[in-house]
Amino acid sequence: MISRWIPVVVVLTAVAAAGAVAGMRWPTMLAGLAVLLVLALRPVAGRPARLLTWGGLLAVAGALVAEVSAWRQVPVATADLIAMITDPVLQREQTIRSVVVAGALVLGCVLLAVAVIRLADPGVLPDAVAPLVIGTAVLGARTWMEVQTAYRTITTAPPLASPSQGERVSIAVSVDDGPYYESGFIIAGTLVGVALLVVGCVRLSRREPAA
Repeated sequence: MISRWIPVVVVLTAVAAAGAVAGMRWPTMLAGLAVLLVLALRPVAGRPARLLTWGGLLAVAGALVAEVSAWRQVPVATADLIAMITDPVLQREQTIRSVVVAGALVLGCVLLAVAVIRLADPGVLPDAVAPLVIGTAVLGARTWMEVQTAYRTITTAPPLASPSQGERVSIAVSVDDGPYYESGFIIAGTLVGVALLVVGCVRLSRREPAA
């Protein structure tokens, strides 16, 4: 019964979201990965669809780890903040990380979509429609946001100071010490979207897909 594992997913998702709001890296990451592990244990009929579902969950797990592992305590000193913002190494790392997260989410969406298509080949069961539609909308919106973030990171990087050329850079810095509600919303949205898609796949698995 699906109802037996939904409460576990809900609790773990709440823990991950609360950890993100508090800016706590490890609780967020571990709870999020636990959600994906529970979802991976759900019975999806047919080896191809099951492998596609696992692949989608693995891609989302990679995106989660890449994103949350970047969280760090921001130094308080203004000089340290400016040094961090203008550090070309950190800027390059952030660009690469944004592209990795966006790419992993896109891959996860594609794999899960193919799994749904395979399972829904004879037609979509009525009780699978709502989770599939809502899950697609939520995870799709989250993925689109990350793609836009990666694009802005690549195309709108601030100019770097070059003392030898006499260049000057003006940087406005806003230090936010939490709570990080946006991060909590993003993490929760990612996990909820994936969970709903898996719920839809499991419900479609109640009947054998057409060969």
